[in-house]
Amino acid sequence: MIYKKVYLLALISLISISGFSQDISRHSMHNLPSASLTNASFFPDFRYSVGILPFPQFYFGFETNLRIRNLYSIQDSTVILHVNDFLNKMPKVNYFRIGLDYEILSGSFKIKKNYFSLAFTTHMSSELRLPRDLFALAWRGNGAFIGDRISFDGLGVDFAAYNEYAIGYSREITDKLNVGIRYSLLQGIANLKTSTKIGLTTDTGTYWLHADYDINVSMSGPIDTSLFSDNSNEDPLGDFLGTPSNLFSFSNFGFGIDLGADYDLSDNFNIALSLNDLGYIKWKNDVKNYAIEGGLLSFKGIEIDSSFNIEFDSTFFSNLQDSIFSLLEPKKTSEPYRSSLAPKLYMTLSYAYNEKNRFGFVFYNHFHKDYNMASFSLLYNRKLWKFIDLAGNYTFNTFGQNRFGAGVSLRIMGSNFYIMTNDVGSFFNPANANNINLNFGCYYVKRKPPKEKDKLKKKKSDFEF
Repeated sequence: MIYKKVYLLALISLISISGFSQDISRHSMHNLPSASLTNASFFPDFRYSVGILPFPQFYFGFETNLRIRNLYSIQDSTVILHVNDFLNKMPKVNYFRIGLDYEILSGSFKIKKNYFSLAFTTHMSSELRLPRDLFALAWRGNGAFIGDRISFDGLGVDFAAYNEYAIGYSREITDKLNVGIRYSLLQGIANLKTSTKIGLTTDTGTYWLHADYDINVSMSGPIDTSLFSDNSNEDPLGDFLGTPSNLFSFSNFGFGIDLGADYDLSDNFNIALSLNDLGYIKWKNDVKNYAIEGGLLSFKGIEIDSSFNIEFDSTFFSNLQDSIFSLLEPKKTSEPYRSSLAPKLYMTLSYAYNEKNRFGFVFYNHFHKDYNMASFSLLYNRKLWKFIDLAGNYTFNTFGQNRFGAGVSLRIMGSNFYIMTNDVGSFFNPANANNINLNFGCYYVKRKPPKEKDKLKKKKSDFEF
């Protein structure tokens, strides 16, 4: 029964929803109000904007660093597997994410050299992590690792659901420099956090298996804990939703800060820097912590006599299972804990060729406790007409993945509708995609008439990404 629960937990992690992606396409479209989500200093040239329900801003995406295309090739209609090559090129820790952000209410307004923004957004985040050695052990067996530690470090699942109440402020310090900050109050709804260090070593002399493990699992909110306890609530989600105030309680409280700046090096060149998602949530409500620290387990194998008879009774495997589970009995507490946001860094250099064409380069880095992911993107933006802006980007990352993204912004009768994706090819070949996402929304916007001096000087707000 416990195995079914483990599989179910893994499945939940893959169908859960989260917001996490690089957002290169949105980052490049400077003149959208939502672009300030990637750089708090971006200064759209609108007098004010209001998000239009039901979708002021909606994001959905899937992302993994595992390249399935390395596993096989097709020659003369025959599928040829390259498992060893697949394992050799596999990252040390593989992640799978699926995500969603839903901006419920938003608005922004401009007063002289100051730009203010407000937003209420629901975020949910989930990630499943599978170490490379887990796949290698399944394919090669422990015989290929005799004397070496097989590392399952990082194996786990993280999940978080929270509401964000954000206020942003940016200011034009000089004609060349803008700075901005976005401060968020975070209201936690549910969280699952895992931290693991697990290893398996085959003794070079006796061939006994020795396991070492440190496992920490923390959770808050309506999460089924029957995997760890026989006395758990049978319907935690139903009980949670039965009390609507739980969805707006600040018992799980946190904060987040985004920082940004952009500077005009000349009339044509601009640099921008932003550091986002600095913060954490402290989880206090319905907390359950499970910890196994400094665990050690040895398995001698099954004894076989000289006639190759395996002698054990019908209770052998049940006793073995009971022995293992008794060693894995976790320590249980209900102490509050913190879960940190995953910081993101954007460094951008852009060049305005003329009033309708702009080129750029972006370095992006996603910081995670179990791995680090960096990417490089080339940008191109085109102002097609006064009411249509197009964007394209090509991204390649440190995991050897590459993709082409695109976006379009359309302004009609005071409304600004946009749609974009970081990987156009994923919609044509989703089976081999490492990144599938879609971001769209609609705002009511009021443009600010340009001053006479602004007509004579190129400004970054004139060139829309």
